[in-house]
This record gives sequence, structure tokens and C-alpha cells, in this order.
Amino acid sequence: MATKITIQQFESQLKNAEQPFDIKNLLTECMGQVALLEELIRLFKQNVLEFIGNLKVHLTNEDMKGLAFACHKMKSGIKMMKAHGLLQIVEQIDLESKTGKDLKHLNFLYNHFIDEYSRLEKQIDRECDEMKNQ
Repeated sequence: MATKITIQQFESQLKNAEQPFDIKNLLTECMGQVALLEELIRLFKQNVLEFIGNLKVHLTNEDMKGLAFACHKMKSGIKMMKAHGLLQIVEQIDLESKTGKDLKHLNFLYNHFIDEYSRLEKQIDRECDEMKNQ
């Protein structure tokens, strides 16, 4: 189980995280089927957008059980995509929703998730374009 870390430790870990996405490894796991990879990426993006919306609603309603459940649902997709930075954030949200229940910290994590996902989405799109142009 994850342990609660300070904001400074968290930001340091994100900066030092390994490459958040490697399309070649994911394509190998999709048995070289580009159409399967594209569908997987499309579903991942859709699930992340749903997750962001759910987090916002649960934070607004101070629904800690809802936050924990949303995190639980999202973890497997993030692990599959090997998005380590996003996974760290989701694990911290999950932990905070079960233990600390600090709304200020949860909102901080929510905003960091959005920032990290924006960076990841750009990288995914860039690597997909590079793969298609080869």
C-alpha cells in the first residue's frame, strides 16, 4: 500500500519518474496490431476523461468512498499503459480518500493528475503520429 508523502516529495518523484509511455512496448503487447493499439489508446483516453469528471464530482460532494472507487477503477488502465506518474497520483488520491481526507491535498492531487495527463496525452499523440509515419 502507498504511504502519504509531502507535496515536495511528490513533485520530486514526478520529475524523476521514468518515461511515462512507450508505444513500442505497448504495440508489442498488442501483438503488433496497430488497430488494437489505437483502440486501447482511445479507450484509455475516454476512461481518463470519465475519471477526471468523477473526481471533480466526488471532490465537490466530499464523497471519499466515491473517490476511492473511482481510483480503484482507474488503476488497472494506468498500469496497463505504464503511466507511472499518473499511477503515483491516483495511489495518493486513493490513500488520502481513505485516511487523511484532506480536501486541500485532494484538490492539489486532482490538479496534478490533470497536468500530468495533459503531458502524457501529448506524448501518446506524438508517438502515435511517429509510428504512423514510419
